Amino acid sequence: MSFDDFGTSSSLHETPVVDDDRLSGTCEMPAPASSLPNISFDVARWRAGERLARWRSMVSTCDVETPLRPIGAEFTSHGRAWHLGKLVALQLSMGSQVHRRTRRHVLNDQIDHYRIALLVDGRQHCDLDDGRRMTMAPGDLLITDMARPECLHVDSDKAENIVLYIPREMLDESLMHPMPLHGTVPRGVAADVLADHLHTMIRHLPRTAPDEAAAMTAATIALVAASIATSRRINEASHPAVESTLLRQACRHIELHLNEETLSVASVAKFFQLSRSSLYRLFAPLGGVSSYIKERRLLRVHAALARSTGPLRVQRVAEAHGFQAFAHFSRGFREMFGYPPSEVRRHSVLTSVVGASPARSLRSVDAWLRSLRD
Repeated sequence: MSFDDFGTSSSLHETPVVDDDRLSGTCEMPAPASSLPNISFDVARWRAGERLARWRSMVSTCDVETPLRPIGAEFTSHGRAWHLGKLVALQLSMGSQVHRRTRRHVLNDQIDHYRIALLVDGRQHCDLDDGRRMTMAPGDLLITDMARPECLHVDSDKAENIVLYIPREMLDESLMHPMPLHGTVPRGVAADVLADHLHTMIRHLPRTAPDEAAAMTAATIALVAASIATSRRINEASHPAVESTLLRQACRHIELHLNEETLSVASVAKFFQLSRSSLYRLFAPLGGVSSYIKERRLLRVHAALARSTGPLRVQRVAEAHGFQAFAHFSRGFREMFGYPPSEVRRHSVLTSVVGASPARSLRSVDAWLRSLRD
């Protein structure tokens, strides 16, 4: 979402938008001259009747919908966002609305971070792509995977959240072994400590200096990992430690060699000294090793085509990403994305920030999320 009309600041006291006690009793503190990059936003600054339409035009990571509202009721959303370097924190208050992240968004923006939401006040639920409905009450935490579709519904007149966006690899490396995190609801003492930490962190972010952000990020991710590790359901569903470590290493090997034509099931099995059957079993949770390689390559090609500014040379890009047969590539691309590679730019909602100045890139929370991936 771009906040050009709201503005950015290097210290929050320059653009006070949210009252001190609107969100969980947090208070504003004097910000140092070198505070974290941050954005304050409030759709109330726009004319009544235009707020929802303008908000929709600026949000690229999901579709925003609203249920029927009483006559005279206006769309509301306001909050603050901070960029800590390795993660993004968001303090958000919003009226009754629906945020629908579809497969189209997932494929187009290529953002696959984990999203950790703490509901501070109000009622909301999240419908996941596997059919589960996660109902949240104040104090509940919910972890979702931005690489998968979801639909967030605010069920009350107002909901207040503290949200973290954490890069996939950063959190995965903090866990004992890979775990399916989409729809995870951390419980127990560690989850309570994490919730308390998020309240405290949001209260202190306005006066946090950039050189303090790394330590704060490390502490936050450690608490998130601890809250996940104590979830019995996740531990029971996870892989044995040795096998999961091998899967992570194999995925990393594939990422490093995606552009090579020689990358195949045989080459991966040979590198890790595994039989084909063992490799197939290892990648079964990811849909199989061949499918995984093909999907990762197609995603890379889609991102490259979406970012390109000159004439589209689809075949050259496909070959540069390891596809030897163009017909096979073209068919697989259409099956995965629903349109041919020549139409990527028309369908893409990706807003490239390549070449943008640092000041310009800070005008978009969406750009911040992409910067965590880059």
